[in-house]
Amino acid sequence: MAAYGSDSEPEIEYEDKAFAVGPWTLTARVIAELPLDVLFDLENKRDEISGQRAWPGSLLLALTVDRKPELVAGRTVVELGAGGGLAGMAAAKAGASSVALTDGDARCLGLLRDNVEANGLKETCAVSRYAWGGAGAPAPAEV
Repeated sequence: MAAYGSDSEPEIEYEDKAFAVGPWTLTARVIAELPLDVLFDLENKRDEISGQRAWPGSLLLALTVDRKPELVAGRTVVELGAGGGLAGMAAAKAGASSVALTDGDARCLGLLRDNVEANGLKETCAVSRYAWGGAGAPAPAEV
C-alpha cells in the first residue's frame, strides 16, 4: 500500500488492485478499504474520497466496452469524473483512438496518471482536470 499525503487526518491509504475486464487485467491504484470510524471522520470534515474508489458502476461500464468494442473502437472518448479511470482505460484497450480521462478532484489526477502509466496507456489516454459544467471543457468527443 502507498499513502498519498493530504491536508486531512487521518492519512488515506491506497492500494494497487487488479481488475479482470474481459481479456484484460487493468491495474488501478485506489483507496484502500477504510474502517467505518475513519470514513465518518472524513465525511465530517467533508473530505471527498468517492473518486478515489473503484465503483461497481465503472467496472460494469468497462465490461460493457469489452463486450461491445464497436461503441468505442476508432473513436475519441471522454470519461467525465473518471476517478480511477477504469472505464476510460477499458475504452483504450478496446481500440479507442484517444481517451480523455477527466476529474474535478486534484487528488484523483495523480491516481489517474499512475493508473494510465501502470497499464501502458500513455499513448492513448490523456489526463486533465475538469469539473462538470466548468470552464475549459475537454475537446469534443464521439463517446
